[in-house]
Amino acid sequence: MNWNRFTFLSLASGAVFGLMVFVAGTVSAEQPDMAARRILYDCQKKAAEYTYNLDKAGDQELFDKHVAECIAASKARPAPTVQLKSVSGSMPICTDADMAWCSPCWMTPNNDWCCKKKNPGQVLPSCGSSSNNATCNYTLCSNGCDGACRKPEKNYYGATNIKITNQTDADVTFMFVTGAVTKPGELGACTDNEKIISYQWIAQNTDWCKDPQAGKEKNAGWCTGTVKKGSSVELKRTGNDAEKCLTGGIHLWPEKASCPSPNGFTQGEFTLNPTNTSTEAVNISLVNGVSYALSINLPGEAWTVQNQTKSVKVIGPNESITGDNNKPGIYPPGCTDCIQLVGELPCKNVPNSRCQATRQCHVQRGGITGGTVEFVIEKKF
Repeated sequence: MNWNRFTFLSLASGAVFGLMVFVAGTVSAEQPDMAARRILYDCQKKAAEYTYNLDKAGDQELFDKHVAECIAASKARPAPTVQLKSVSGSMPICTDADMAWCSPCWMTPNNDWCCKKKNPGQVLPSCGSSSNNATCNYTLCSNGCDGACRKPEKNYYGATNIKITNQTDADVTFMFVTGAVTKPGELGACTDNEKIISYQWIAQNTDWCKDPQAGKEKNAGWCTGTVKKGSSVELKRTGNDAEKCLTGGIHLWPEKASCPSPNGFTQGEFTLNPTNTSTEAVNISLVNGVSYALSINLPGEAWTVQNQTKSVKVIGPNESITGDNNKPGIYPPGCTDCIQLVGELPCKNVPNSRCQATRQCHVQRGGITGGTVEFVIEKKF
């Protein structure tokens, strides 16, 4: 198992800025498009000169009329005008429907607001921090505060739980594995030993987690579960446990093994309610082989592939070890780094002949939690 996939910290670089133009008492928050901003600036400059030459400087009605005519002649839309009126805390909280578009904003931890509406040709959302720009006029949103939303507080929407469903015609025994606490000095999603779900907790709080065993690192361990044909088992968290990080994997093999014959085993991996990031992530890993076809049903609208903005509702199902597994949210057989093999091949009986062409192995959502992630076992290979 590659534990790095459980403890990744997504970082995004980029600049979000607003150019403020002060002419004849008008304050405008310019649009992201540089050409439109330049046209607006030029038109305001011309309007100022025009009213001055007519000895009517300060005539706001004449100024605005000239700006509008200038922009119309340039066939460009004006940047919106907004008032200095509100701090980030007054913005509405981003809803689940907002979050797929806004998700890349939360890859930068200090960001706490996002422009909800996508402008034509815009690839990523406009966003920023109210600590740097406290008023809505500094946002690039079309309607000031009304066009922006703020990032929910951590775990605002509660625990993200897990359900394992067996659609095959036979009972399936699996290993449920919990990831280790991130070591000091390392980047990771779960760094607090007091705020992480352990294999012992799962054994104590479910009726299906049996024979818990400790791993080599702190919090790492596993237990065995069986889900009967046509049935499901669940892992639900409430109270203080709802805010704890849940990271690990579901190994579709009945016992602890790394490279079982003939073709290894399918894994479902997850990092939910992370304590050290704002990003949940799930994937199907075939790095150690394929035993079953697995799919993942995702709650809500906010899940996207990596730092993209297109909503994802279902991952998979994966194909056999020789099938086409170049699908979003799937690590193909033997591909430890999604697009390539890094280091030695984990399992000699699992080739890595068809890694992903692009980095699309993680499906994630930023800034929002809650609902149930359902791992569906569809068929045995």
